[in-house]
Amino acid sequence: MPRRVNMSQRRSRLRQAESKQRQAVQRYNNEARRYNSERKRQAESTHISAIPEHVAHHDAYQARILELREIAEDDEDIEGVNEDSIKDFWTFMGGMEFMRRAGLVLQDNGNLRAVWRDKAGYNVGLEFQGSGSVLYVMFKPYTDGRKTFREADVATFDAVVDKLRDLDLLTFVSV
Repeated sequence: MPRRVNMSQRRSRLRQAESKQRQAVQRYNNEARRYNSERKRQAESTHISAIPEHVAHHDAYQARILELREIAEDDEDIEGVNEDSIKDFWTFMGGMEFMRRAGLVLQDNGNLRAVWRDKAGYNVGLEFQGSGSVLYVMFKPYTDGRKTFREADVATFDAVVDKLRDLDLLTFVSV
């Protein structure tokens, strides 16, 4: 014979289930607040608040740097994020106007690398070393069919800009 439950027991069970559901929602909301608070703290530690707003693609770069931080936390091969490298990136980009959007990658040593490429074979990669110096590599196809010109070196920000200008690549990384 089926067991009969009186109405007060049903109400009591319903209240208990609703209470458990409210507690679960509250735990979720608390976790979300902690997560958002942590992201905000990370954003502040990447010097985002000190970034000049005029930097082209400012928001996209912020989001990518935060994403790279999360990747670095999960990847044992990456030494960790070099904060000085990120600071150098923002300093360099803040001094340049009308830059095309670069792809950002995190090197295994924790340095941030900005890369500009196109289908024609042009390629500029700048690895910000965190000491005011940049490890650069630049590829430029010759127009007469010869192999692609390649140059790599370590230089200061100003020397990199001069090299881009000398190789007629400044317009390639600019809009």
